[in-house]
Amino acid sequence: RPEPSVRWLVNGVLVDEEYEHNTGDVIENRLLWPAIRRGDYAAVFTCQAANSHLVPPKEVSLVLDMFLRPLTVEIKKPAALGEGGVLTAERRYEVACESAGSRPPALVTWYKGKRQLKRITVSHR
Repeated sequence: RPEPSVRWLVNGVLVDEEYEHNTGDVIENRLLWPAIRRGDYAAVFTCQAANSHLVPPKEVSLVLDMFLRPLTVEIKKPAALGEGGVLTAERRYEVACESAGSRPPALVTWYKGKRQLKRITVSHR
């Protein structure tokens, strides 16, 4: 009966194949990922155990999900700005706040002074 090996793959690439014997028949490989970064979002981490090339290895995978802060937040000026970028009193303008790069989508809240505005439209692209 060959001794099993336990190894880690990330997105199908072998990253760690050092394992140790624990009590009894337990063989363990602990993966230490130094720092999770934005680029690691949706990475597939797979732990694979095998003891022969004659049968496929047993494996279990997880897909890394993350909460991500917005990369950008920008106020889009109204398309119908007056001369010199000045707004005219008694006219209605549409102003947009765009946020990108967050997961889940960012919650955008508008204020006029200290008062939160309730009548807003939210859309996701």
